[in-house]
Amino acid sequence: MARILREPLLHFAVFAVILFVVYAIRNDDAPPPPSQDAILISQDDARALAQQFAGVWNRQPVQEELDTLIASYVDEEVLVREALKLGLDRNDPVIRNRLRQKMMFLAESESQTLVPDDTVLEQYLQANPERFSNPGQITFQQVYLGETPSQEAVRQSSALLADGQDPAQVGANTLLPVAMEAALPQQVDRLFGTGFFESMAQVADTEWAGPIRSGYGLHLVRITDRVAPLQPSLSEVRDDVLADWRREQSQILADAYLAALRDTYDIALPDAAQLQDIVTQ
Repeated sequence: MARILREPLLHFAVFAVILFVVYAIRNDDAPPPPSQDAILISQDDARALAQQFAGVWNRQPVQEELDTLIASYVDEEVLVREALKLGLDRNDPVIRNRLRQKMMFLAESESQTLVPDDTVLEQYLQANPERFSNPGQITFQQVYLGETPSQEAVRQSSALLADGQDPAQVGANTLLPVAMEAALPQQVDRLFGTGFFESMAQVADTEWAGPIRSGYGLHLVRITDRVAPLQPSLSEVRDDVLADWRREQSQILADAYLAALRDTYDIALPDAAQLQDIVTQ
């Protein structure tokens, strides 16, 4: 039973029922409009406009300002209705994209109300350890050798470093830091280029090694300290795990919602030959 209650399709079904019930309740109490051309601005509508004004200006509008807000709202409603009558909403990519976003928001919002137990979150943490683990840190020194140094230049720099020469006095000129302490992967890769941290992670401690390549050229490096990646417990990262789990459930529910909607339509698509004609033109 517990497994069934966690099924995304069940969540989607419950969410759909709730939407229909709320819609029915709201519309049962609302009297039908006297005319398609009638525009009724209720007290609640006026109050909402006043609240929007207060949210921007940190005060309630005076009567003249509220009258202006209501008049602007009426003008907007008139123009929108006339635009719809003319079909200006059709084939407009901006409007279509906005409507698509609103529909997907309805489908995904239900996931934010889901409250999984810790067993579910623990399973999710164990299935995705790389998303929540401490990535590790490295303290290191580096000597920049240039973009394409000769073998002799590499050999001479290595010999100087082995003799205890100050790394700042060896190699080619660069604005890159000679040393970084307790550096995270993203910090190292931001300065030296993607993959440099991972390359250094393969280097043995204490001894100068390399050359290894960065986004700028070749380097000799020495690791003086490192902190291994650490997998935290659920209690340490529970909020992050919950947020990530909800994002994944949101995508699952959105996919199920869209699939269910597609099943209500008779969809006809070009056949393979017709599509091939298009891509080969």
